Amino acid sequence: FAETITMARSFANEMKLGGNTGFQGGAGPAPFDALFDLASMAIGAVGLEFIPSPNDLDRIVKTKFNEDVLKKIRLFKFDDDDLDSSTRFLNCFKEGVESPSVSNLPGTHLSPVFLKLGVDDLDLPEEARAMADAATGGFQNASFGDEEILDALVEEVSDWMLGKSPRRGSSSSSSSSSG
Repeated sequence: FAETITMARSFANEMKLGGNTGFQGGAGPAPFDALFDLASMAIGAVGLEFIPSPNDLDRIVKTKFNEDVLKKIRLFKFDDDDLDSSTRFLNCFKEGVESPSVSNLPGTHLSPVFLKLGVDDLDLPEEARAMADAATGGFQNASFGDEEILDALVEEVSDWMLGKSPRRGSSSSSSSSSG
């Protein structure tokens, strides 16, 4: 469970809510940073853990994923993803066994998330549009994420579905098969 707290903090940091200076950019610990710290201490003191534990999950993966399944799997791994566990997954398998292919992509854990909302996307009556324009100071649209990185992921997934090899594979992948 302690890993979950660490992952939640990392996820929040990726959302640009956090960072080294706390969620609100202050010099001291911000409320959410303090909350994560408190949750970590409480979980450590109580000894809570998800079931299956990470080690039990590794054992399950080793027994359930045979070579026929592994050769059909492609992992999509982002370069700057602090939450990625693909290396741990790949380490579950013996050397010499055909392992899943790996597509390395630029970005973070949130790179697959791209949202774009514009005033034109809203079904507003004309008089409401004028009010919205005045209220937003002419603001027309907003987006979250990087559309180019999302497009690269879409191309990579499409290539995998078409049986193509990763464009930028992993040197740790012992297979060039794309399944």
